[in-house]
Amino acid sequence: MRIRNRIEKAYKNNEKFRVFIFLPLQPAFPGEITESHTLHLIMKYTYKTISRNKGLSLYEKLYELLKEKVDDYISFFSLRTHGMIYNKPVTELIYIHSKLMLVDDEYAIIGSANINDRSMTGHRDSEIGVLIKSEYKNEIQIDNRIYNISENVKNLRIKLMKVNYFL
Repeated sequence: MRIRNRIEKAYKNNEKFRVFIFLPLQPAFPGEITESHTLHLIMKYTYKTISRNKGLSLYEKLYELLKEKVDDYISFFSLRTHGMIYNKPVTELIYIHSKLMLVDDEYAIIGSANINDRSMTGHRDSEIGVLIKSEYKNEIQIDNRIYNISENVKNLRIKLMKVNYFL
């Protein structure tokens, strides 16, 4: 809900604002996807939350207001490796288990909490989180507005976006 509200605010104020969400393509449960009821159930509710829920999902709600501009504000990604083995192309899913949020190159939140009621309500699972907020900031100007960014958080974002899993 907060992500949607922030995107709607950016749209109404004509701000440049982007949300990049990285998710695993499928849950990390043993077994083949074609045979696992648990995998199907988890994927069903993931899709319903993101984009397939009779107008109630995050993407559908944003589309109501933003129409074709919705993709200018939010994107969803998964990761795969790729390479060659015996001169044949190969690819493999990368299971994303990170719980990390980078905000405006100013804050990094890293922890164990999932975005669900088990982790977020505070009375089921035990979770831990760290907020990284650097004292060393640089001022940058975007669209005639001044922003204070943390070089450490910015460098973390850049490094994460460049990760090569074949190293």
